[in-house]
Amino acid sequence: MATVPGRDDAVSTVRSFYVHHAGVVVAAQILGLVAAAAFAPFALGLAGAARRRDPVAASGLGIVAAAVVTAIPVLILCVVAGHASARVLHALALASDLVDVLLFAAIAVFAGVVAAHAATTVLRVLAGVVAVLAAAQAVLLLAGSGLLEVVAPVTFVVLVLVLSVLLLRGRDVVRSARSAPA
Repeated sequence: MATVPGRDDAVSTVRSFYVHHAGVVVAAQILGLVAAAAFAPFALGLAGAARRRDPVAASGLGIVAAAVVTAIPVLILCVVAGHASARVLHALALASDLVDVLLFAAIAVFAGVVAAHAATTVLRVLAGVVAVLAAAQAVLLLAGSGLLEVVAPVTFVVLVLVLSVLLLRGRDVVRSARSAPA
C-alpha cells in the first residue's frame, strides 16, 4: 500500500507523482479492476444462487461499482498529469480522495450486511469490526486523515479471506435475508 498525493498536496507534487509513476499507477488500477471483477461472482455466490435481491449480493456489487468509480479519476490523472492545468489536477486529486470515501462506505455497508446475516458469532464480530473500521476510514478520509489507511483495507482483505476459506470448506457463511431472524 502506498500513499498517493491528494487534495491537500501541492499541484506540483500531484503532477510530478503521476508523470513519474504513471506506469505503476495504471498497473495497480488494472489489478484493482480485475479484483473488482472477481469480487462480483464472489459476492453473488456468497449470497447463494445469485439471488439478485439479496442484500449481501447487492452490497457486494456496490463494492464492485465503487471500485470501478475509484479507478476513473486516477486513470485520468495518469493521462493528463503532464499537461493539465493546475485547476484540473487539483479537481482530479480531490475527486480521487472522494471516490475513496465512496469505496470505504461501500465496504462498510457490505461488512455490516455480512455481520447482520453471519451464520456464526465469530464471523459476525469480524464483519462488524470491518464495518466499523471501514466507516471510520471513510469519515477520516473526508477529514483528510490517513489514520486507518492500512488497517481498514487489510481487515477487509482478512474478512474476504475468512469468507473464502469458509466457503471452500462448505460451511454456512451467511443466512439468506429471507431466513434471517427478525
